Amino acid sequence: MSQLKMYKYIEPCTCADSFNGFTYRTYNGSQADRDAWMEICKAGKLLDREETAFERYITEAEGYRQDTFFFVLDGERPIATIALLDKKTKTQVLDREETLGYVHMVGVHPDYCGKGLGGYLNEIALATLYNMGCDGAWLTTDDWRIPAIRSYLRAGFHPVLYEEDMEERWTKILREQGYTNVLCTDAEFRVQKRLCEDNTGKVRLGIFGAFRGSDIAHAATLNGEAWVSAVCDANVERLEEIKKYCDTDTQYFTDFDEFLEAPMDAVVLCNYFTDHAPFAIRAMKKGLHVYSETLPGVTMKECVELCRTVEETGCLYMLGENFAYFPSVMYLQEHYQKGDFGRAVYMEGEYVHPMTPKEYALFTPTATHWRALMPSCYYHTHSLAPLMYITGAMPKTVNTRSIYTDAVRVEREDEPVKDVASIMLVGMDDNSLARVTGWCKFGGHGNWYRLSCANGCAETVRGDEFRVQVRPNIWEEPIERYDTPYPYEAEKARCFWHNGGDYYITVDFIHCIKENRQPFFDVYRAAAMTAVGILGWRSSLHKGAEYTIPNFRIEAERKRYQNDDLSPFLNENGERTYPCTIYETDQYEV
Repeated sequence: MSQLKMYKYIEPCTCADSFNGFTYRTYNGSQADRDAWMEICKAGKLLDREETAFERYITEAEGYRQDTFFFVLDGERPIATIALLDKKTKTQVLDREETLGYVHMVGVHPDYCGKGLGGYLNEIALATLYNMGCDGAWLTTDDWRIPAIRSYLRAGFHPVLYEEDMEERWTKILREQGYTNVLCTDAEFRVQKRLCEDNTGKVRLGIFGAFRGSDIAHAATLNGEAWVSAVCDANVERLEEIKKYCDTDTQYFTDFDEFLEAPMDAVVLCNYFTDHAPFAIRAMKKGLHVYSETLPGVTMKECVELCRTVEETGCLYMLGENFAYFPSVMYLQEHYQKGDFGRAVYMEGEYVHPMTPKEYALFTPTATHWRALMPSCYYHTHSLAPLMYITGAMPKTVNTRSIYTDAVRVEREDEPVKDVASIMLVGMDDNSLARVTGWCKFGGHGNWYRLSCANGCAETVRGDEFRVQVRPNIWEEPIERYDTPYPYEAEKARCFWHNGGDYYITVDFIHCIKENRQPFFDVYRAAAMTAVGILGWRSSLHKGAEYTIPNFRIEAERKRYQNDDLSPFLNENGERTYPCTIYETDQYEV
């Protein structure tokens, strides 16, 4: 039977020189140290009494280093030991390669058990591996080594489900020891799910759309304050795929009406881009909070109806704009709100995501798919939302010009030829001006945000989304660059695309429900951003004319749009009421 594996992601850490009067040092190469090591391991039943092969276990082990082979001392007496092997183990986490160190032959003399030395050994190991540049630590152990397993769990190590029987074996151990909600990883050391879940008091999430919904289910499971009580998707294969992030009590549906009757506190909408508003309204009228994974609506009428429904039901509505939760954006938001940069005067936001025709066809399966009919300015939230989040400002006006060129063409022969980008000038309510893009289909790929403020310029670094740079207005002062690591729960956030944004925004939604507070991207900000895209497209078709964004909190302002259902997308009758490209303006009244 294979040994158990455990893993821990290493965050910055140090180790105390002593613990309750005990100290530690490295192996000195002496026969006395070898004898002491053999005695500790044999007394602790790591080795048989007849074993004599010190070299086989230590000095001849792959990755052995004398400076990472330690003894804990009581005075001069070695009483515990740990060896760290530099095996150069690598693992791939999304698009990043991580280096792992191996924790080897951990032993405490039985005379000193119960004194907390296991925790001290783990502290020594993690601090040493961190200084070696390792991203994580892993080890092997046995089912019967319960004190060691408990020590590793206290240190933050997780079970690794690297073979089929591992979940059953680990569940048995954890239940017998009284553990619940224990995080575990997959074979590549990515935190994946929880074992022995106890869902008492947790927020119950229902997910509509299992493909994109898998990321939200994963995030909710890792967070531990919510669980997925129901999933709905017409594709049964996707229902099977999402189960690895769900609970044994999760219910699965292919019908939305039946899904709404399941026990849950909130619905996460991960369905088609154009279909969020009607499903959000139905969910809120059932008393359910709503997380909309993309723009809440595609018409001004839908925006008005959403705002009214939130006010009528009292339900919480949140737009899941994950790019605002990049570590670099959160860093800029924190320092902007402290006043470090001064007030914003001019801002820029870019979302550039080119696709090959093959990639485009994968995400756009038919010529009537929403992406095949979408003007680029409708997909602008990744550019605008981070600027709104950093400054707190709201859009008031929009002017748009769109770019058409044969140099960049990904559409099929049977679908409309659309713009390759929209450049949008958005006037904000703090009197700043933002230049943002819709979905840019030209190269090169990346996201970028810049704030020109009273005291200088602060921006993310192109090509390195985990860094920002600050340039003061005074010419002689140097440009400062800052790393922006994951602000919290890095071990979990690193397992998610969009720089951990998918994890952080899911956690924020859960906390908003638990704390009964409104999210930053509430229904009014979501509706305003939607209006920037809708009215921005109208501006583009009118050669950049300025359009005013209504204040959706004020009934008198939004009322004028309550019947405005113009849209370049197919409606419930299979019809379009507005062009999706400049080449269709002769077919519609614009």
